Amino acid sequence: MTDTTNPTTEPASPAAPESVDHSGASAQEAAPTAKSWDGDFDPQRAQKLIENLRSDIEKLKNDKRSYAEKLKAYEDAEKSEFQKLQEQVQEYEAQLRELTREKVALKHGLSEDLLEFVSGETVEEMEERARRLAEKLAPKKDETPTSSRPTPKLVPGTGAPDDAPITREALKTMAPEKVMELMKQGALRHLLGGQ
Repeated sequence: MTDTTNPTTEPASPAAPESVDHSGASAQEAAPTAKSWDGDFDPQRAQKLIENLRSDIEKLKNDKRSYAEKLKAYEDAEKSEFQKLQEQVQEYEAQLRELTREKVALKHGLSEDLLEFVSGETVEEMEERARRLAEKLAPKKDETPTSSRPTPKLVPGTGAPDDAPITREALKTMAPEKVMELMKQGALRHLLGGQ
């Protein structure tokens, strides 16, 4: 019995996937060097196929960018002059609103970092919000300003500030309780000879 199959011929391996070209032609037609696999693995052919696929991908990316630019140009051309003017008006209104907000904030003494709290669609709304914010931030009228300097304790009739040395004449006019208090504080040492 004779074998009709050729033992040296291997079955054909599956064909390499074709790249898709959006112009309607396959990548094999565009790049004839990429052939289907028939036979053993050949590293050079594999490298060539990879290079062809990469170039196809790069071409598709470039085509996509080109089509996107063309679409944008087409859409811009389709816009009427009226639509373009409307967009410009909206941009100018946004800029005017921002400048008005800054002006209102400065008018009420608010700094730039507080601009985000001045909002509203109309100037009156912005004015009202800025006024309320300025009122909240302003020190209350009945509050005394805090200072690191202590408040002076004035003694009637002395007319001298606390840090000035007390004279013998001023001591003569003071109440005995006040003299005792000053002695305890050490404010009369200079008069008593450093005791």
